[in-house]
Amino acid sequence: MDAIVKGAAVGITAAVVGLVLKKTNPEQALLLAVAACAAVLAGAFVSASEIISFADDVAGESGLSGELVAPVLKCTGIAIVSKLSSDICRDAGASSAAGAIELAGSAAGIAVSIPLLRAVLNAVRDVI
Repeated sequence: MDAIVKGAAVGITAAVVGLVLKKTNPEQALLLAVAACAAVLAGAFVSASEIISFADDVAGESGLSGELVAPVLKCTGIAIVSKLSSDICRDAGASSAAGAIELAGSAAGIAVSIPLLRAVLNAVRDVI
């Protein structure tokens, strides 16, 4: 809870300062936005180890292999990075780049999900 409050404070502060800077120096406003995203993500990575540990525990208790849980975590990370990157590009006025990042993120999410999809197909084959 503490991390989200700090992250929100950093984000809101950066947004307000960025609005002021955007009028006179849009390049610095963009750099401020990137720095704010990096700071918030750094704070979020503190929770990442807890999430990974929990996912490992769930996989162990359920009998699932780590190879099946990893794609879910990877896909979540890809989605977060893609969203933040595309939002920064849109803020900079580069909507084409933002769209390309979203498309690349979707493709990467599907690519890391292939082991999970193969496991589902194998399970279906075993039932049939």
